[in-house]
Amino acid sequence: MVDLVHRAVRRIFEGEGGDPAPAPGVKVVNLSLGDGSRLFDRHMSPWARLLDWLSWKYRVLFIVSAGNHSGPLTLPIPASSVPALSDDEMIAATLTAVAADRLTRRLLSPAESVNALAVGSLHSAWSSPVTIGMVDLLRGASLPSAFNALASGFRKAIKPEILVLGGAKHYSLASSTPTSTTYRPAAAANQPGMLVACPGGALVPPRRTSRASGTSNAAACASRAVHHFYDQLSTLKQGVGGEALEERRIAAVLKAMLVHGASWDDRESVIDRVFGQGSGSERWHAVKRACVQFFGYGAADFERATLATDQRVVLLGASQLSQDQGHVYQLPLPTALSARRVKRRLVVTLSWLTPVKSRYKSYAVADLWVTIPDDVLALKRVDVDHVSVRRGTVQHEIFEGTAAVPISAQETLELTVSCRSDAGKLLDAIPYALMVTLEVAEPLGVDIHEEVRLALVRLREAVQVQPNG
Repeated sequence: MVDLVHRAVRRIFEGEGGDPAPAPGVKVVNLSLGDGSRLFDRHMSPWARLLDWLSWKYRVLFIVSAGNHSGPLTLPIPASSVPALSDDEMIAATLTAVAADRLTRRLLSPAESVNALAVGSLHSAWSSPVTIGMVDLLRGASLPSAFNALASGFRKAIKPEILVLGGAKHYSLASSTPTSTTYRPAAAANQPGMLVACPGGALVPPRRTSRASGTSNAAACASRAVHHFYDQLSTLKQGVGGEALEERRIAAVLKAMLVHGASWDDRESVIDRVFGQGSGSERWHAVKRACVQFFGYGAADFERATLATDQRVVLLGASQLSQDQGHVYQLPLPTALSARRVKRRLVVTLSWLTPVKSRYKSYAVADLWVTIPDDVLALKRVDVDHVSVRRGTVQHEIFEGTAAVPISAQETLELTVSCRSDAGKLLDAIPYALMVTLEVAEPLGVDIHEEVRLALVRLREAVQVQPNG
């Protein structure tokens, strides 16, 4: 498989046997498959190393399914008690069973690739009644699917980074004891799930479709979203500042756009209820660790990541950095927020591609990070902790707050993107993308998007008239 993927990708960009490259402009490759016999365990697999090398060589983003674990799941409750369980009790039992099986629920190669974006499945609510003999272990809740991987990536990086709707999957009873019940994924033909195309045959309906669910579906949906993102970028290229969207940076930009709308929302409370033990910092750390492994950066919201409104400002920047360099971004703040007690949310996403060196323990050569001041808007960090966000090639942070703070007409939020080498000397400039969203929870009577846009125009004009550009 490693050789086959290498040949296929090289053929896309370089051609083969004297034939020209058929699609050298490709920016994203979907890989909705994994090696079920090779679970990630600290060391990078040959397949993942290949994807990292290809990603850097051709400046292409691989979207990889995190892998399905279709083995049995044993709930710590007797079968006779299942029908009487409340939704919360059933969900708690399912999540507890998944966590107990974490050793066999690691990422499937090559999902641990540091440059690739790994995608997990989000359980989809199913409106039709559950077929007799089948059980919805999550009771239609918007939570990670019960067959998802539950693990971290290389050097405890967040993997999978995002969850995307992958269809519902029901389970059937396999065995039971007085204290436990074992379920297996149901194999019934009338399984719920996403309607997908399939080849013909005696067992296939005349419409040539069937229903399927899994992380492969989720990865495919993420890849479909990229198609719309690329159309947006093509339009932005024609506008002011569009020259920053160089072709070699597009893969990093698309990666940032996929992650930027992700969040835990209220799912953290579910994990706190099930796994929260002790008190104070001990409980906080336990819950955060569990949330990162179950959710990654959270459920993706592609519309929220890219759609601006009167109450939401979305900013996108792209550039490149060499070793020991940094860029400072000054983002204008809307004066409409000054001295207002209104809930506001700041989301910052930094993504990049890195060369790799397998002989180094740290493996990834380029380490980028963005420094975010939280005192300007009196915000507090939510979702992923400040340590976990620095372990991969995507840094995604969310801050929220309601305190009233003064904001002057010229006040800006200063973000600093820095670059250093983490494995030998960094010889190449690293393409990266930076996305920032500022939104408020209620209308302010002012279009904050337009206010920030005009302020950016004034800043750009001021920079252009300075000596030396």
